[in-house]
Amino acid sequence: MKGIAVSLAFALAGCSSSVSVDYENAVKRELRDPESAQFSDVVVNVESACGFVNSKNGFGGYVGRQPFVVVGEEATLLEPTAEASGLVNARCQEPAKAMINAWLSEAAISALEEP
Repeated sequence: MKGIAVSLAFALAGCSSSVSVDYENAVKRELRDPESAQFSDVVVNVESACGFVNSKNGFGGYVGRQPFVVVGEEATLLEPTAEASGLVNARCQEPAKAMINAWLSEAAISALEEP
């Protein structure tokens, strides 16, 4: 009986690590300066992760928080589009969903106000 419990514990431990989302490495692969990445407001669920990343651009300055969605091993850095909003609504959980949708709305309004 003790052997069964130990085997079950190892099996469960293996299952939990296989559903973990390695969002940091996925997002860093998309950045110009991966070592400068600063993550915030990240919410991870079974198959995806959503949050914000700030990193340096080619001139060495931080660009500001940018939302991301990671599904499996694929990261998407979001721009204010309807497709981005759909991805967020399909894959993100609260409170990240609300924060990212607010960012997308503000960015879209700012883009409309530019000359």
